[in-house]
Amino acid sequence: STKASSSSILLNFYNSFRFQAEHSIRSIGTTGNSNITAAMLICFALTSIYFSFIFKGLKRLIPLFTFLLFCYAIAYTGSRGACVGLIFGLIVQLWFTGHRFKTFVLCLSLLLLFILYPEIIPRNDTLLSTLNVRISVWKTSLFIFLQNFLFGTLPIHFGQLFYKQTGNYLVHAHNIFLSIAVEYGIFGSCLFLCLIFLTLYRGYKLCVLSKECKKHFVGMLLSQLIAILSHGMYDYPIIHPQVGLLFVLNIILINVLYQAEITNVS
Repeated sequence: STKASSSSILLNFYNSFRFQAEHSIRSIGTTGNSNITAAMLICFALTSIYFSFIFKGLKRLIPLFTFLLFCYAIAYTGSRGACVGLIFGLIVQLWFTGHRFKTFVLCLSLLLLFILYPEIIPRNDTLLSTLNVRISVWKTSLFIFLQNFLFGTLPIHFGQLFYKQTGNYLVHAHNIFLSIAVEYGIFGSCLFLCLIFLTLYRGYKLCVLSKECKKHFVGMLLSQLIAILSHGMYDYPIIHPQVGLLFVLNIILINVLYQAEITNVS
């Protein structure tokens, strides 16, 4: 009974102190937000795909099963951005690890699936209304950026400025690149873009230069990076430490592995 009460207290805590606008039936996980939980699950799912390439024989079924389990959990979060991120992550991981034909089959299959069964899109009944809200947020955020384009508003002050413009408080701009620009200005935005492009370039070079085992690992890191950025077109997942830490860790690992590879080659 003690264990049951402890579990009940923990679940009630996550339910009461959620960081989400609406109190819906969407799964929020331990992050307090369904979109952030979905971003974490994307990374776990793509890691499962990596292990499915590394394991041999019937052992491959274990990571494939966990991948399907994570996909099932993502569906319960109702995050459309996470679904987009997962798809782009899968495409990147298959392509950069040399599975070109599998990449083509995956893209064609997903395209046909969404055309024939559009109802599988999470919360498709609110898709247009959510898009209209997002566009409104982006327009206001862009206006705030133009007013503070040099050094930005800093993260805490953005919500206050957004409230002055709209009468509603919002923590971030619901777009990773726009959020970085509006919070840290043109200088911070340029540094962030340089970091991303440099890391992606080095990851690509690593996939070309590395042996099979390391190529799969780098492909996984790149896929997680692309997945989070793709999800970030509709949200700002790296503002939360659970996802931000994974994002930064991927960047560090790619750059460290690249330096080590260049040193070995030279």
